Amino acid sequence: MVPTEHHAQSILSRYERKLCEIINTAWSQVSNLPGRASYDYKRTIAVLMHQHVMNEVRAEFGESKDVRLLEEHETIRLLINREIVVRLKKMDRRGYTRAQPTQATLALTNELPLPFAYEDLPDIHTIDFGYVLNELETKIEYILVAARLGESVVWSYQPDHDAGEAVVASINPTAPPSIGTPRSNIIKLPATQKGRKDDEK
Repeated sequence: MVPTEHHAQSILSRYERKLCEIINTAWSQVSNLPGRASYDYKRTIAVLMHQHVMNEVRAEFGESKDVRLLEEHETIRLLINREIVVRLKKMDRRGYTRAQPTQATLALTNELPLPFAYEDLPDIHTIDFGYVLNELETKIEYILVAARLGESVVWSYQPDHDAGEAVVASINPTAPPSIGTPRSNIIKLPATQKGRKDDEK
C-alpha cells in the first residue's frame, strides 16, 4: 500500500535522524576500509554498504519496542509502529531503487499482499529510505524518503537530517562493528521459495 507523504512523515519524523545516522555511519565505515581506493566496481560498494547498514540497523533497533526487524533473504526491513515498512536502499536521484523482481519486491512496490503481513500484523504501508551518491560515487549527496508504485516514484522528500559531506578520502582501517548486537527483536521470516534472492543492495 502506498501511504501519503504526510502520513509517512508523521510516522517517520522521530526516526529520520537516526536512520540518516545509520546510513552515514555505514558510509564512513566503508570509506575507511583497507583497500577502499581499489574498489572500482559500483556493485562492490553497494554490497558493502548493504552489509554495514544492516549491522547498524541490528545494533540500533534490535531491542526497540516500536521498531520490529523483518529479516529474510539477506536483508532487513523495519516495521515501524506496526504501520509502515521501511527498506534502506541505494537510490538514484528520483528515489528509484533496483532489486531482483521477486514476490517480495513486487509486493513492496505494487499494491499486492505483503508476504510478511501475517495475522499478527495489520495492513501496512511501504516506503524506501535511501542514499544518493554523486557520479563518481565518492560521497553521499543526499538522503531521500520515497514511495513507489510499480515503476513510478509517487513522491519523495529529503528528511530533516541531510546526508552531509561524506567524502571518501581515507583508506585507513577502522574498527569492525560489533557482532554481538541484540537479536531478540529480529523476526526470522519463513522462506517461501528455496534459494530466492531479494533486495541485495
